[in-house]
Amino acid sequence: MKKGSAIVNGVTFDVAGAQIVHDDSPSSDTLLQDGMAVKVRGRLNDDGATGTAEKIKTESELQGTITAKGVDSITLLNQQAFVDSRTVFANVSDLQTLAVDQWVTVHGLRDPLGRLLATRIEARVAGGGPSIDRLKGAVEAPFTGGGPPTLKFVLRGITVITAQGTLIQPAGASINPGDPVEVHGFLSGATFIAGRIDREDLEDGEFEPQENEKFEVEGFVSGLTASTTDFTVAGATVRLTAATRFEGGIAADLVNNVRVEAEGQMTGGVLTADKIRFDDTVRIR
Repeated sequence: MKKGSAIVNGVTFDVAGAQIVHDDSPSSDTLLQDGMAVKVRGRLNDDGATGTAEKIKTESELQGTITAKGVDSITLLNQQAFVDSRTVFANVSDLQTLAVDQWVTVHGLRDPLGRLLATRIEARVAGGGPSIDRLKGAVEAPFTGGGPPTLKFVLRGITVITAQGTLIQPAGASINPGDPVEVHGFLSGATFIAGRIDREDLEDGEFEPQENEKFEVEGFVSGLTASTTDFTVAGATVRLTAATRFEGGIAADLVNNVRVEAEGQMTGGVLTADKIRFDDTVRIR
């Protein structure tokens, strides 16, 4: 990151005048930091390496108190977040200086099995605001509908319950099994008490690509077989063609669970890949 610009998947975006949302609140480019997972809508220049951002939203995966620490991971909200040599640490120097009972925000990418590779771990500093826990994922069964205070569901193995006064955003949105949500509140034992639930797909609709728009997505490959040219990256269907270029590797390196960036054009809800770039063939095993 440098003042006035943000580099996202190799593209340097001018962020002057961009609408920026950080942790669900309006913000400025000063809070955009290395290792953050973000969504960007904007214009890409003809050189493919620069552009102008219109809207940017930071997308942290977890926020909570560390309950366990391993040789290459931390656990919070019953979720294990793995680190590698590219994980960025903020307010601490490295994994060794993190401690159990420390409150952190984790940005990262999930593999097809839901395991999280942390791209940034930020420790809370004294006076850094209230310790609100946050968790993202798809609503699972068992599910009890009806809205607050009777709404109850499972999210990444944790039971989430609502109370009188729990907000659902956008206003009037329903919550159903399979919906991608972000819950805000606090973990009490094995239960997450939600003060607010955000429908991620409805709130982030403006970042979804339109027909024939250029689009880029980063994540782990899944659903790849020898008999198809289609696979999935971070929920997006990606299609290979004879013209697809590979950077940082060759076609034979494209296997399930390898981390890539896919770039191309959206046609009929499918990203037709002009380019696949390998992220140092990182995998979670």
